[in-house]
Amino acid sequence: MLRPDCTAYPHSGKSELPPLKVGSLQQHIAVSVVREAVVADDFPAAFTVTQMIKDFKLISETARDHGVPLLTAGLILELYRAAANAGLRDEDFFALVKWHAGLSPT
Repeated sequence: MLRPDCTAYPHSGKSELPPLKVGSLQQHIAVSVVREAVVADDFPAAFTVTQMIKDFKLISETARDHGVPLLTAGLILELYRAAANAGLRDEDFFALVKWHAGLSPT
């Protein structure tokens, strides 16, 4: 099934997807920004771990109310709760990388 915003080429059997948009940035720019933040260990809080916990609770509750199984949402919620308990509550949600890195021996 094709995404609604893709262009199909019926003769070649291929489809071309336009770049995904993340806000006003194109996907490759967004990925580059995230990559640089990870490498520099610089995660200014744009959307905090606390906000992610709130959103994943809402997502999980809504899915449960409608009988929709979300097999990984509970796991993701617990990962963010663990990161919050480790002192990253007010950090950017991508700080989950910092928390996870701290679990492995160096």
